[in-house]
Amino acid sequence: MNELAQVQVVSSELLFEQQYAPIALTLDINLMFINEGKYQQFTIKYSKFSNKNETTPLMLVEANAHATAFIEYAGYTGDKATNAVVWVISRIWKKKGKNKFILTPELQPKYAEAEAARKQKVEIHKAVSKIAKGKAEDSFEVGLKINVSQLLGDAGAHQLMQLTQEVEVEK
Repeated sequence: MNELAQVQVVSSELLFEQQYAPIALTLDINLMFINEGKYQQFTIKYSKFSNKNETTPLMLVEANAHATAFIEYAGYTGDKATNAVVWVISRIWKKKGKNKFILTPELQPKYAEAEAARKQKVEIHKAVSKIAKGKAEDSFEVGLKINVSQLLGDAGAHQLMQLTQEVEVEK
């Protein structure tokens, strides 16, 4: 690939990072889906797809082709196909974050903060589920698993509001 082509790819990737930033920064991917879609509809099929056919790409410029292949593999149509594109983009963002390959400097700390908040949210959910099922060792397990005051500091008031308010999604 010549230097001009590389510059074009990087330029396109930067544009896609800006375009898809709301997907990267959401604390609840379900809010990005239309018609009450849920991420659980995609996890198993996407895992099988990425293990058999195609690993998740590292760049958003590859999202369209990757999403199209996943939709064809899974046989999705309509809203489910649209939601599958959002799911694929969220998986690419996850890989970009894990590999520290977010090119937009101002998105790097925002993504890290959102990812930390998502992980803490999962830990809270796990702890609350254990308590609800009577499997927790004691009622303080939630406190031991996650420090809520740290969650407030890390996520910030703005992101916590996302947990309780719906996000307007462009269609």
